[in-house]
Amino acid sequence: MGMVSMMVRVRESEVQSILDSPEKVRPLLIDEDLEKDFPLEEVRPPGCLGFLLRLTPITISQVAQRPEGSPPPVLKERPDNYESEVWDELNFLFTGTAAGGSFPEGFIVDGGETLDIEDDEIDAEVRLLRPDEVRTVASYLNSLTDEELTKRVDPPKMIKERLLDKRYTPEPDGSHPFLKGLLDEFGGLKEFITETATKGDALIVTVW
Repeated sequence: MGMVSMMVRVRESEVQSILDSPEKVRPLLIDEDLEKDFPLEEVRPPGCLGFLLRLTPITISQVAQRPEGSPPPVLKERPDNYESEVWDELNFLFTGTAAGGSFPEGFIVDGGETLDIEDDEIDAEVRLLRPDEVRTVASYLNSLTDEELTKRVDPPKMIKERLLDKRYTPEPDGSHPFLKGLLDEFGGLKEFITETATKGDALIVTVW
């Protein structure tokens, strides 16, 4: 599975068009303006490493250096997008597993209709949740409380699921340092999904 969960709102009127032509989601998932503002350049390491790399299909890239004194680009906000780097920890609190579960509890990794996208830059499963499915997810998330999710924290199982380092131990008072940030993330996700449901929108979901 990937490192980041990405969700994008789409209007209900766009659903059938996307199902008919899944490639239409590309600009929703890949910020082409960002690629223009932060172009990549290939790096050719010197010495033996550079020689060996020339014998393989492997390339190393980095963001191209900007001209000295040029201002950095202004990144535009994307209010219809939601991204989370702790999706697997949230999924654990919802389902008891890092990357498993079924809809609606496991909506981050399950549910909706899979879009068959032929694009080398989108190397992940992309799913579309219809508005009624989004409302189901919103209802589920709003049924949860911080207190309930706190009870679901299970360090031994989270270590087994590779969500925590095997040397992890709670604080002396039994609290978990990561929990506040995780609950804040849950609050942001719940707000985004609830707003999406209120708008009557569908949702594109992927993990990459």
